[in-house]
Amino acid sequence: MIYVILICSLTVVLATLALLAWYVVPLLNRSAQVKNIQGICRREGLIVLTYDDGPSEKLTRRLLKELDELDTKVTFFVTGVSAGTRPDEVRALKERGHEVGCHSERHVNALKSLPWKAGRDCSRGMKTLERLGIRPKFYRPPYGNATLGTILASRAHNSRVVWWTHDSGDTGGVPGKANSLLTAITSRLGGGRRRAQEGDESGLLEQRLHPDARAEFLAELDRDGGVVLFHDSDRGHDALDEYTIRVTREIVERARESGKTITTMEHVMSLTS
Repeated sequence: MIYVILICSLTVVLATLALLAWYVVPLLNRSAQVKNIQGICRREGLIVLTYDDGPSEKLTRRLLKELDELDTKVTFFVTGVSAGTRPDEVRALKERGHEVGCHSERHVNALKSLPWKAGRDCSRGMKTLERLGIRPKFYRPPYGNATLGTILASRAHNSRVVWWTHDSGDTGGVPGKANSLLTAITSRLGGGRRRAQEGDESGLLEQRLHPDARAEFLAELDRDGGVVLFHDSDRGHDALDEYTIRVTREIVERARESGKTITTMEHVMSLTS
């Protein structure tokens, strides 16, 4: 009987350790990566502008026009569903010299789905882009939430999971740093920063009520650089779209004044140890 109890106890311990590894390893990876990237951007004077959830019918086209005028190259993390629906838009990103990464197939939240679903969603998104002739070097998990399965699925496609150091606030939340372990844990438990939903004016109000946070966010980029999270999906909020366009231009213009270089995710990650 004692052997049965020991075996059961050992099984429970191993299962617990496996469960912890499944979720904790990516969390620690994120924290270490963000700290490393922030140090590189500060030292080298770099800013990376990244855009998730596209390509969209309206905002992505507006962004491309804006980026052409600014003569600036950025990184787009596209979903397989959007890319499959708008393959010409994805090809336009590449043709204009922008970097294209993967943002899953259907934007599955790794912490709100069955353990294998996030990895499968990553793999499906990669395959969709590969069918379009694009082999992403980087994968950004939806909401920043990843499991060990996500990392393994990404590596199976010769891609690295990457995050961001600053949130632009273009989904209606407060702009600012996202580089502490506490912030990462909070993001995971809450599914990411609050997004303004269609017809939800409180998100827009929240955004308008934080001019000091936005000013601090821009000043931090002037001083330290970093990887900025934007979104280019059609969100049903013209004000949010205008915010994305306006802050993109503002960051680029301020970067030139402060001597910072706007670059891509690939460049920054090539400098990591």
